[in-house]
Amino acid sequence: VITPLIQPYVSAGPVLRFANASDDNVEVKDFTVGGAVGIGVDLGLPFFSPFLEARYQFGVDGLVEDFEFAGTSFSVDEGTNLNTFMIRLGVTF
Repeated sequence: VITPLIQPYVSAGPVLRFANASDDNVEVKDFTVGGAVGIGVDLGLPFFSPFLEARYQFGVDGLVEDFEFAGTSFSVDEGTNLNTFMIRLGVTF
């Protein structure tokens, strides 16, 4: 739906969450896999566009196995399943 000023949208896609780098036992190649879905509204003003979005992120680690890419082994952390609901407010230029 496109209107001159108010432009609603939906979003969905994958999310890669890397472990906390402050932990000495964690490497950058350790991560969890998730998905995200959201709805929002963008106000199409002339020089910038404020937006408001509600998003839900969920874990799907059980669907992805450890893999190797460019000679580096990546491991999926199946012990962490983080589900998050977010309300985002921002501005795009």
